[in-house]
Formats: sequence, structure tokens, C-alpha cells
Amino acid sequence: MAPVRTPHAFFEQLGESLGRRLAARFPVRLQEAPAPAPRPAPAKRVRAQAPRPAPAKTALRRTVRSAAPKGRLTAGDLVSYRQGRGSFSAEVVRVDAISGIVTLQRTNDGKRVVRPLDRVYAA
Repeated sequence: MAPVRTPHAFFEQLGESLGRRLAARFPVRLQEAPAPAPRPAPAKRVRAQAPRPAPAKTALRRTVRSAAPKGRLTAGDLVSYRQGRGSFSAEVVRVDAISGIVTLQRTNDGKRVVRPLDRVYAA
């Protein structure tokens, strides 16, 4: 009775026989890889330390907008808030003092937005 050949065994034997025939027809000549060139030592960099000038003592004036205190805002108040690079004016629609969230409606396009209470400023 002939042995049962699986597809895996068949292709394995086919690969071996093809490999032997190709190796006999095209002999491979191994060449030694050339030795890598020696690397030069890294040069030490010396940076001249120039004295830093003292910072200018000019009085900088900044206007600081204080956030609206909790509980002071009610529905209908006009406020402003920042989003991205812009500042928007809006009207307060709803205030949730417990969670600190304010629902606003923009005055220019009417879109409703939700913002934290500490990021909303009195207009």
C-alpha cells in the first residue's frame, strides 16, 4: 500500500528537489564582506559661554479678566468666553452651579455651547 501524501509533504519534497537542481546548475560563490572602515573619534565641541544680558526691567502691563464668580450668573446675562484663537460674546441660557457648567448661546450665530463656569467672563 502506498503511503498517504499530504499537500504539505508534496510541496516540501518539490521544493527540496528544485533547490538541489538549481544549486547544481548555478553554484553560489560566497565572498567575504570587506572589513568596515574604522570610525574617526568624535571631535569635542567647546562652546564659548557668553554672558547673558540681564532681562529688561520694563513694567509689563497685562489686563487680567476675572472669571465670573459662581452663583453670580443667571439666565439672560451677557458674557464672553474664549474658544481656540477667538473670543465670543454670548448669552447665558442655563447655569448648573453644582457641576460648574454653563450653557451659552452665541450672539452672532445662535449656536449653543457648554463651557465650564470658571472659563466664562462677565461682558
